[in-house]
Amino acid sequence: EDSSTAKFMVGVYQLVENRGITYAKAINIMKRAFIRGQVSVDSFDLSRRLDIGDNNFSKPNKLSNPFYWAPFVYYGNF
Repeated sequence: EDSSTAKFMVGVYQLVENRGITYAKAINIMKRAFIRGQVSVDSFDLSRRLDIGDNNFSKPNKLSNPFYWAPFVYYGNF
């Protein structure tokens, strides 16, 4: 699904760039954000940064389904 893939990958790259963490850790964080419903199902403008919602106010949504986040797997050295 193109929209959720864009959100996932932009989020991964933001985490790596802003927090200086590994890609493996960033993928893990993004998967958890999807599961918790912290990623909005609204349309996403690729020219903007991804805003991951507050964990305290999120609830599972359409993107919590594994269809949207499970295919992403990191292979390589951690």
